[in-house]
Amino acid sequence: MNSFSYLPMKRSERSPYWRFWPIICVAFLYPLDNAMVGLAIPIFFYRKGVSVGIIGILAASQTFTYCFSPILLNKISDRINRRKSVILGVVGVCCAQVIYFFSLEPIPFMISKIIEGFMAGFIWANLQSSISDNIAHDHNKYMARYNFSWNLGTLSGFLLGAVVLFYGYTLEFIFYLAPVIMILSVIIIVGFFQESTNGNLMEDNLNNEDSGEINGNIGDLTKYSIPVILPL
Repeated sequence: MNSFSYLPMKRSERSPYWRFWPIICVAFLYPLDNAMVGLAIPIFFYRKGVSVGIIGILAASQTFTYCFSPILLNKISDRINRRKSVILGVVGVCCAQVIYFFSLEPIPFMISKIIEGFMAGFIWANLQSSISDNIAHDHNKYMARYNFSWNLGTLSGFLLGAVVLFYGYTLEFIFYLAPVIMILSVIIIVGFFQESTNGNLMEDNLNNEDSGEINGNIGDLTKYSIPVILPL
């Protein structure tokens, strides 16, 4: 009987069925959407004569709810799978941004951003966890691509927002484009995002291996420690 091993799987043993590109697409599109809207908020509402204090609340309302939403929604994500969680997140954000089509007044806009910040708690945590769940692939390579897409999306959003700001006819275009971007994200996630095919491999191995052999391997793990204080 082979002993349990934490070594990475060989390339030939890795599942070819897990699709990573939907994660990359959403990791690009949603930051693009966020950066573009974030750039437009203060300028648009200042031009409408809204007070600076209210503009600050409008700009920060999404962050207020996102500060605690991943913690609150974590239990729900544990009960349902990653796919359902991410779908709930992108659909919720999309529905919140559809409000832009009906009203760009401060109160409806603030409600939209509060809902968006809350529903975003389903997205980022589960996208990252879906990479970690797939133990049969190179996490460093995929996380590097994920982070690159996130940063590229943010920079692209600022660039697109600046182009519309300085060369466009109206800032409303940004708020009308944002829901369209999220609709595209919904199509990608619903149509192509999938669970990790190897997420339960370690658990299966633990259940199938002899307890004495597992204990021997766990003993080796005592040489390692997990830091108590993690970077925030």
